[in-house]
Amino acid sequence: MSFHEIKERISVETALRIIYSRIAKVGVEEVSVGDSLGRIVPCDITSNIDVPHFVRSAMDGYAVVAKDTFGCTQQKPAKLEVYGECRVGEMPKTRVSSGRAVEVATGSQLPGGADAVVKVENTRRNGNALMVFFPVTPRENVSEIGEDVKKGEVVIKSGQAVRPQDISVLLACGIMKINVAKRPTAAVIATGNELVEPGGKLIPGKVFNVNSNTLSAYVSLYGGEPADLGIVGDSFKELRSALESGMKYDLVVFSGGTSVGKMDMLPDVVSSIGEILFRGISMRPGGPTAFGLVQGKPVFLLPGFPVASMVVFETLVGPTIRKMMGARHLDPRGEVIAILGNRIASTIGRRDYVRVRLEQAADGATVAYPVRTSGSGIISSMTKADGLIEIPEDSEGMEKGSKVTVKLFPE
Repeated sequence: MSFHEIKERISVETALRIIYSRIAKVGVEEVSVGDSLGRIVPCDITSNIDVPHFVRSAMDGYAVVAKDTFGCTQQKPAKLEVYGECRVGEMPKTRVSSGRAVEVATGSQLPGGADAVVKVENTRRNGNALMVFFPVTPRENVSEIGEDVKKGEVVIKSGQAVRPQDISVLLACGIMKINVAKRPTAAVIATGNELVEPGGKLIPGKVFNVNSNTLSAYVSLYGGEPADLGIVGDSFKELRSALESGMKYDLVVFSGGTSVGKMDMLPDVVSSIGEILFRGISMRPGGPTAFGLVQGKPVFLLPGFPVASMVVFETLVGPTIRKMMGARHLDPRGEVIAILGNRIASTIGRRDYVRVRLEQAADGATVAYPVRTSGSGIISSMTKADGLIEIPEDSEGMEKGSKVTVKLFPE
């Protein structure tokens, strides 16, 4: 079957449905909590202990019997006797009884008999004599057992990426190792007789291979492990050999060779040992994108122009990597609501991804201006932009002053 024409372009949503229906989740591995940042948790993690597991003071001050302070004022303070001290990390050496107080620090265990803590700034002390100027109620300034985390409580939900604060709560619960989804491995292959590696000799007709390193960076950014398999020429035999080499990885990402020219033979190569599930998407840039399966593994055929390959990666490949890990949020990019600074024209039936730069207006509003030079081969249009806005298929464009959602480029 020859693929030297694109008969029908499908929608982005249809493409994603096809991809998601044919991929499998990766396995899991155990890592230390300290090394888990950004990893996807495949199942709920619960605490085996209460945090805190003892009643503790929430303030620097004095542990007291609350009723001893009832009715006290600055003019008529309650008078108590300081009867010892309880430091952080130590067991209390004495109990609190009516008329007495024990000095405590934030985080120290509350001595037996006490039911509240008076802030140190609400007292005055002279030797062991303590005057309290403001009353406290029972349990005031006290952290109860399980106040932070209760035993059996879910501390990280399935599909969540581990954040710095999650590391903190895991360690507070005494959890040292967790299961996380393995990082999908991705073979990255650049195709084209015109490519030379950066730093090589550049002659007329040749261009530097930027896609290999760029797409590898994207693989890492979305949680995968890239393997750069280098440049492959426009030869059926070479391309098939490269595809077969990519089968040791979880997915394969090609760039170039997807259009309808005589040398664009990648879809035929994939079809020779696997199947092409779609070719052509109603999107700009990135229309000639194709997707297939070989030995049950996803194979993405991205356009060779760098901008198109980047946009398609963020639209299709990145979310697929996260889907394979079981992530709840498939698109980790941040969003900003902005006012469109200039009108944008589009075509009904095609989704356009427009590069925009953001500026702050005098009234404080965020304004999105389309980047003027925006061909899919103009790499600088991506570096000059802050993100993308999507023009839906049912729209002929967006008017100046419209509210738009900008998907921010990751930093």
